[in-house]
Amino acid sequence: MADTKNVVSSIKDRADTEGKWYTELSGYQLQFRDETVYATHNQIGLAYGNTYLNILFFPFSKNLVGDIKPDFLDKQVGNDYFNRDDIGLPLNSMGESFFNFGYFGCLVFIVWGFIMARI
Repeated sequence: MADTKNVVSSIKDRADTEGKWYTELSGYQLQFRDETVYATHNQIGLAYGNTYLNILFFPFSKNLVGDIKPDFLDKQVGNDYFNRDDIGLPLNSMGESFFNFGYFGCLVFIVWGFIMARI
């Protein structure tokens, strides 16, 4: 976890010196939380689609289904990357795909987009 803290502080220091709360990647604006997930995913580990299970279990209380129902993505990002359990830090759709599957998540994002377009 120490390496993750160093990467997070490095990103935050760069953002502070540049005077903006986001960075750009080929013209695409990345917020601090997105860049942190992209930079440290190897140290935290991937979710392997765990966040997508919320779609199935959303109507049910955690009291009924227990630990089968995963935490929401914003809570996982707050806990895993920033050691905070009192805030939620949501990612965009591409960030969520990357959070789940790494670079392969880009392909998942495209497939998920086609599915959502058909609904």
